[in-house]
Amino acid sequence: MPDWNIPFKLYIDACGDGLGEAVNQVQIIDDKPTEGPVCYISRQIEPKEAIYGASQMGCLCLNPAYVPLEAKPQIPIEGINITDIGTEFFEEVRESYKKDENCHILTYLLDKDCKDTSLVNALDEVWRNFYSAERFHLFDGIIYHRTKNSCEITFCSRFIINTILHECNDKIYFGHLSEDRTLEKVKNCAWCPSWRKETIEYCHTCDRCQKANRSKGKKFGLMMHIQEPRSPWEVVHMDWVTALPPSGDKSYNACLVIVDRYSETPIFLPCHKDDTAMDTALLQWSRVISHTGLFKNLMSDRSQVHICTLHQSS
Repeated sequence: MPDWNIPFKLYIDACGDGLGEAVNQVQIIDDKPTEGPVCYISRQIEPKEAIYGASQMGCLCLNPAYVPLEAKPQIPIEGINITDIGTEFFEEVRESYKKDENCHILTYLLDKDCKDTSLVNALDEVWRNFYSAERFHLFDGIIYHRTKNSCEITFCSRFIINTILHECNDKIYFGHLSEDRTLEKVKNCAWCPSWRKETIEYCHTCDRCQKANRSKGKKFGLMMHIQEPRSPWEVVHMDWVTALPPSGDKSYNACLVIVDRYSETPIFLPCHKDDTAMDTALLQWSRVISHTGLFKNLMSDRSQVHICTLHQSS
């Protein structure tokens, strides 16, 4: 017999021909922990279910897997309590559809396969566009929003939406990780027309998120337009190629590359990767500037301190 105090593991699988689910549990057999099935179910896909996506197939697997455990509704499966996703939750979702005009109309249109244009036009523009694109599907009284690779439950109740946001951001197994990760979690389990905007606002108003994910550095500045040169060697690019094998009499291990923006002429100067700004300035003065003249604009990915020191040294 299964031990009702030990968590269960639920395995589900589905394909175009059939689906199956197995409820496993680790039990002590012959003084050794052994994982084995408590119950398993398998069946063929019905013709009307052939159009369902991966998420809907998963829902088909979940419902019958809970039946053998209805007598023990507090059993945790993979750390998620059955009562958290029980029939009461889906009943609350169905009831919320009756209070929302768009969802109520959608439920009628999808359930009756109705083509009444007056009802379709009664939908808000966002809902009407998604309905025209055949994004909505009805299964067991629940509206699913379907995209190319996923299918999520449609929510309209403010209480349920806030609950979903709380579960995807505040729970210990998500832990206020970041705005992007919360968006990814919500995207995979719930949908409403403004889900992205509401998720971002929720993260921005979350005190712990703002403290934990606050950027420590300065914000990046705006991009600046680079004035096109009118003659050679007015504007040059400078960069270093490092991690080279030592070579030459002075064991050079880097190369300073200077490129004229006007003519795209390159100059390659052997150097050392630990050269200072003064060393670089002397190298440029003796090998480049003495032939080309002073540059009007010098661009590099080095720090501003390095570039300023280089200009002052030159």
